[in-house]
Amino acid sequence: MSGGTLTCLPGSIFLDNPTLDRKPYRDIVDQARAYAKELGPDLASAFDHLSDKTPLVLRAYIGSLCQEGHTYSKVECIRSAMKQYFEDEFHCFGTYWQFVPHQGTATIGYGDEGNDKDEERGEWIGNPTFDIAFVSMMHELQEQEERSEGTHQAKRRTAIGYDDMTKLMEHLQKPETVETEGLGHCLLFQAVAATAFALWLTFDEVLKLRHGHVRYKQPNSDGQPWFTITLPFRNSCPIDTSQVNTYEIHLQTNEPHACCVTKLLFWIDWAELKEGRQLQDEDFLFPHLDGSDQIQLDQPFSATQLSNLLNKYAADARIMDHRYNRLDTECFRRGGGQHRFFHIQDQWPLKAVKWWGGWS
Repeated sequence: MSGGTLTCLPGSIFLDNPTLDRKPYRDIVDQARAYAKELGPDLASAFDHLSDKTPLVLRAYIGSLCQEGHTYSKVECIRSAMKQYFEDEFHCFGTYWQFVPHQGTATIGYGDEGNDKDEERGEWIGNPTFDIAFVSMMHELQEQEERSEGTHQAKRRTAIGYDDMTKLMEHLQKPETVETEGLGHCLLFQAVAATAFALWLTFDEVLKLRHGHVRYKQPNSDGQPWFTITLPFRNSCPIDTSQVNTYEIHLQTNEPHACCVTKLLFWIDWAELKEGRQLQDEDFLFPHLDGSDQIQLDQPFSATQLSNLLNKYAADARIMDHRYNRLDTECFRRGGGQHRFFHIQDQWPLKAVKWWGGWS
């Protein structure tokens, strides 16, 4: 896609061209349906007509893929695809899967499989991917992979998710952490993390930001601040700078620990108060900060130092419990992308993900 503007709003996205493909998982779903048909006539329609058989066949399908050597990451993508398919095709929302009998009929619970007349006795509600047995299976697969990677010290590219962001931000806001690390370092790191998570940036990219890349806008109709950011230094950026994407960044009131607006404004206010002047366009947005919180606006913060601080803060915040590798410089980029594509209720379509991440 060429340049344009994409807006980051709580729970929704808007693109100059609104014709976005909201079913990027069609091939994965077709493969799952083909597998169901191989199981015989009793189970062939498990993904076409939802019933107690649907999560049963889903478990069998995921199990067969694991036997073929597929990793947890692969089958997690398939789980997410099926979840989206059930939402799109059957309006299966919610984080549960249960049978609700019609008035005057007996109740059946999880695992009461094999009844071909569910629709006569009641209806299934929720999403089949939240069937208790299926969720338990996915958790076990994840734990098995993590234990295996820990045993063999395998290199794993870890992503920082929103739960991790919450632990990290809460740790950096503790009075004892501020006293030990310095207020400047705590505010700077929160702003770097929230910006990299929101814009899907590596450390090398986020540290290239200058104040001139940020443009503050008049408060919106709700009186809330917002701004735009351009990334002309991104590897995928076109040579023609007029085609550079412009990213609208709004308050994320439903996800405060990943809110780029508040974290960045807190940091800028502190830096300007510390320097006794407003930041200029040529000043680095995340400048060098020494051990006593003294700023050098003409030099960027060190990527090596940032990486060391990330792993220190992550360990202190207990983010690395049951993980076996250091976090690398792309963990916020991967985590932010996965969060928008997989984990939020209003998932972004693939076309928007590619645009926002600079992959198109």
